Amino acid sequence: MRNWFTHGMKRFYVIATTTFKYYIKERPSPSAVSGYHGRRRVRYRGQGDDLRIIQHEIEWIERFRKHDPYHFAPKLLDVSIEFGNAYYDTQYYPYPSFAMILRRNMNASFFVRLRWNLLLKGLSETLYSTRNSLDVPDKYLDEEVFGPLQQLLKEVVPDSAVGKVLFAPVLRVNSESMLGIVPLIERLMDFPEFRERLLPNSLHAVHGRMSLENILCGIRAQRMVLLHGGGCPKGIYGDVAKDIGRLYHELHGNLVHLQDRQYSLILMLVEQEPPEISFEMLNTRLRDRLVDNYVMVREAAETWVQPDHGNVLYRAGFYEAIEPLFDMQRKDMRRSEQLMLVVTAVLRLNQWMQQYHADLYEQLEVE
Repeated sequence: MRNWFTHGMKRFYVIATTTFKYYIKERPSPSAVSGYHGRRRVRYRGQGDDLRIIQHEIEWIERFRKHDPYHFAPKLLDVSIEFGNAYYDTQYYPYPSFAMILRRNMNASFFVRLRWNLLLKGLSETLYSTRNSLDVPDKYLDEEVFGPLQQLLKEVVPDSAVGKVLFAPVLRVNSESMLGIVPLIERLMDFPEFRERLLPNSLHAVHGRMSLENILCGIRAQRMVLLHGGGCPKGIYGDVAKDIGRLYHELHGNLVHLQDRQYSLILMLVEQEPPEISFEMLNTRLRDRLVDNYVMVREAAETWVQPDHGNVLYRAGFYEAIEPLFDMQRKDMRRSEQLMLVVTAVLRLNQWMQQYHADLYEQLEVE
């Protein structure tokens, strides 16, 4: 009993001191924030092709704030969509991001769970509601999912280390045999049941760039602000499962470990043998904390989003599996990071197939 009490008091002390440190004592100075424009406002600019993204972000904020009792959307202060001078100003919020809260372990587990439930409940009642919906176009999957995915795969050099892992029909990951991701995707694209289940009932005004860094968290659980919503070139409408899948990827897809360089990876390429990769996440406490949050998000999505939007968990699981491939396109990615992303995609897609299409997966293993 004494050990539990001592542990609880230590945990309370850690949470109290980190909250005081990052919310009060060392909260970020406004002048240190990229885009800070004085008078406690932040300016986001767009030039060239970014002009459309700026326009969509403005549209997203204005649409969100009309029906936003949760105050998730930032307060819009000024707007300009002139060519060569496109920007919008929002209020400055001195809050840490959700990524910092999880890295620093600033909130108790029950408090973080409350945040996730409030976030997804609020989104389901506002952005993901019927009043912010559109019918799904006829060629939605080909234009929004498979087309970009095929284009991405064409840009990878097959003879490179990344290409050999990406296009391998079979590979070994941490001594376990896995089916290659490209053969799996190609087979799924011709699988009628998959295409039917991946198609959403309708499109909604989604966030589009859901990220732990784009969620600012105040001291109160319900005080959260979402940045850069709607920032997609094709508009603010999409599948709500993509927002959920992106959160899955950030919490379950090793992305935080890559950003912190807290991983090790060894690749072995031998002729006539499948590629073999061994990897390990070095910060095990953070890994376990992120996995716990992944479970929280799944439970919150099942409670608040799935009832009104069909098989969200199915679609979000698939998007989680392919998100690492799109992250490879970032110019600042090192080769080891790209390999880690490919391996993550392989693991997640194999797990997803075994869960939702076990018969097809077994058939592919035999072939």
